[in-house]
Amino acid sequence: VELGLSEGFVAALDQLDATPERDTFQIPVLYVCKGQRRADAVAHNAIENSDFLHFLHCLAWPVDLRAHPGWKGSLSADVCQTAPYYADVTAEVIFHVPGLCSHPVPPAFR
Repeated sequence: VELGLSEGFVAALDQLDATPERDTFQIPVLYVCKGQRRADAVAHNAIENSDFLHFLHCLAWPVDLRAHPGWKGSLSADVCQTAPYYADVTAEVIFHVPGLCSHPVPPAFR
């Protein structure tokens, strides 16, 4: 029995092939210093708080976006070199931490 390969069937197979095998998420994580009220100030915070860096390590492991083959969300290595990343068999999560993008990566998060 010959299987009829219509254009619609082939397009559906192409769409299926392009579907990621895991759910993907990009989650922003902001470090807000005491007394900060303005979003532009929060977005440019340098992360020097060891408790916050520990929190990031508990969320995920740091990946170098220049070499990372996994999902990166909308992050680009041109803008941000390191980001927290988590993956398991069902999901990939990249955490967008502006303080890691706009400043050198703290040694405690490498």
